[in-house]
Amino acid sequence: MRRRHHIAIGFVVCTACTILAFSGEGRAEIEMPKYEVSKRDGKVEIRHYEPYIVAYTDVEGDPESAGNEGFRRLLRYISGANRSRQSIAMTAPVTQEAGTSTRRPEASEKIAMTAPVGQEQVGNQWRITFTMPAEYTMGNLPEPLDPRVKLKSVPGHTVAAIRYSGTWKRDRYERHLSRLGKWVEACELRPVGEPLWARYDPPFKPWFSRRNEVLIPVETAAGRDEQAARKPQSDEIAGTELATFGAGCFWCVEAIFQRLRGVVSVESGYAGGTVENPSYKQVCTGTTGHAEVCRIRYDPTKVTYATLLEVFWKTHDPTTLNRQGYDVGTQYRSVIFYHTEEQRELAEKYKRELDTSGAWDKPIVTEIQPASRFYKAEPYHQNYYNSNPTQGYCTKVVLPKIEKFEKVFKDKIKPE
Repeated sequence: MRRRHHIAIGFVVCTACTILAFSGEGRAEIEMPKYEVSKRDGKVEIRHYEPYIVAYTDVEGDPESAGNEGFRRLLRYISGANRSRQSIAMTAPVTQEAGTSTRRPEASEKIAMTAPVGQEQVGNQWRITFTMPAEYTMGNLPEPLDPRVKLKSVPGHTVAAIRYSGTWKRDRYERHLSRLGKWVEACELRPVGEPLWARYDPPFKPWFSRRNEVLIPVETAAGRDEQAARKPQSDEIAGTELATFGAGCFWCVEAIFQRLRGVVSVESGYAGGTVENPSYKQVCTGTTGHAEVCRIRYDPTKVTYATLLEVFWKTHDPTTLNRQGYDVGTQYRSVIFYHTEEQRELAEKYKRELDTSGAWDKPIVTEIQPASRFYKAEPYHQNYYNSNPTQGYCTKVVLPKIEKFEKVFKDKIKPE
């Protein structure tokens, strides 16, 4: 199997603490994502990371030039090339009560530099990431002015990590990767992702005192519980598979996929956030990080995942960040939650081909993320259009989308 190597540059993940680093402006605290260590064996650890948010950008080119360009784009974003979602005072903090708005469209804000700065290969591009400070949510992070910069939630995950010092040469990385891989196998852990090369220190730090790590995402007993949480607990149907999409209001998505031949069931719900068991009211605030999504159970002998993706792409606008029409907010973002590596590869391939083809005038902003915990929405949201076809939103927004679907995919509609 071909390995994709993930490279973290700059200062990288530490324990649930902060480190002190020097910059051109003096001493500053660098915030790190939090994790807990459940097992330690010499320089090897099992770590459980809490969810966090990253800003990322995809860049073409060789690893070094792509990393430099991506770093510059993201640095501009956190330095003020953004549109604040909240009022920014000139000299002091301000407060805002629920139900009021003091936002100025032109306001921007500076975001503290954190760690890690990550780099990974995605297709023929390199994805550069900055971790966002924990004080932010998907609902209050400033919107990037550069459309090439995007935001996404990273669910909690588990890794095996090995620490070593010295230079950043590739052969040292490969040697420690091999050692860690053997340890993972001996512990009967199952790798569930590609390895990460983590660099903790700036290049000006002496090589003999640098901290470097290799991390491999693994599945533990807790991880298996999380995998189980991604699957329905009460409606398992043999021979079916799952797909999870967010494309604006879930009433629209549900109504469309209910009419696609090969789809067994569609459930509206919430995914990709950091709050357990969120309510519709909470999600609508935009502060939980969840997206409105539909979990689709389908028969792969009657409809392929590629066809599901085609319907997904062609029945919403994947170029508008955090909005579909008049529905505005991070809960309405365009997102694919993949359940298998095959789904991820197909989604990323389709996205690259659409961007290359020029199907849209603007770049696609659809997020592609591993499936996280799905929370089924309240009963009144289920089968909404079919139960409320004359409701105003249904006649003005949902129905036109259904009509477009039936026109474009007339040969794939379920029989009456």
